[in-house]
Amino acid sequence: MEDGAYRKHARIHAPSAPGFLRCFRPMWYNCMSRLQRFVDYSVQVGGPLYIILAVILISCVIYLLFTAILPGIYQFYSIHWILHTAVASWLTFNVFFNYYNCVCTDPGTPSNVDLAPDSQIIGRREVSESNFSAMIRWCKRCQKPKPPLTHHCHICHRCILKMDHHCPWMHNCIGYFNYRYFFIFLLYLWAGCGYAMYMASLLLFAQNDQEDSRVLFTFILALAVFGSLSCLVGWHLYLIMSAQVEVMLYTLSYISMRRSLV
Repeated sequence: MEDGAYRKHARIHAPSAPGFLRCFRPMWYNCMSRLQRFVDYSVQVGGPLYIILAVILISCVIYLLFTAILPGIYQFYSIHWILHTAVASWLTFNVFFNYYNCVCTDPGTPSNVDLAPDSQIIGRREVSESNFSAMIRWCKRCQKPKPPLTHHCHICHRCILKMDHHCPWMHNCIGYFNYRYFFIFLLYLWAGCGYAMYMASLLLFAQNDQEDSRVLFTFILALAVFGSLSCLVGWHLYLIMSAQVEVMLYTLSYISMRRSLV
C-alpha cells in the first residue's frame, strides 16, 4: 500500500513532459532562426565564389578534354578528331551560354501595381471579387501582391514568380524567366559530362601501361558530376512532364491580367 501510494504521489507531482520541454522552445526557435540567418547570409555573400568555382571546374574538364583526351585518341586534323572537336565545342557553347543567361536573367518579381479589387477593373475584366481575391495573395514582407506559385525568397529578400529554388551555384533564384535556361544548362552539362567520361574511359581502359593523371582526374570529376546531375535532371523532367503546363498557364494568366490593369 505504501509503495502504491508513493507511485500515485509521484505521478501527480511529477512535471509533465510537454510542460517541461515548453520552456526550451523559445531558446530552440531562437537558435534555429539565428542559424538560418547565418546560412542565408553565407549563401548570399558566397554566391560569386560559387560561380567562380563552377566556371573553374567546367573549364578544367573542357581544357583537359581538348588537350589531353582527344589528342590521345585521334590524330590532329583527322576526320574523327574534327567531328569530336565539333561535338565538344557545341556542348561547351551551350553549357556556358545557358549558364550565363541563367545567372544574369532576373527570375521575375511581382510589380508595384496596386491589385486591390476595384469595381471598374473587375467589371472590365469580367472577374468576380471572390475569384480575384482567391487568385491574388499578399506578401507581408515585400508588401506586394503574390500571384499563384509565387514565394518569398529569404536569401534574396524578395518575391519570385514561379519560384523553384535559390541556386547558390547561380547566385540567383530559379523562377519564371530563367527556369528554361536552368533546365537546358543542366541538360547540356549532364550530356557534356557523360561525353567527357566516355572519352576519358577509352584511354583509361585501353591496353597500355601508361596512365595519365589528367585523364584520371577528368574521368573522376565528370563521373561525379554526371551521377549527381542524373538525379536532378530526372527530377526536373518529371516535374515538367507531369504538372508544369498547368502551372505555366496560371502564371501567364496573371501576367496578362497585370499588364491589362496597367
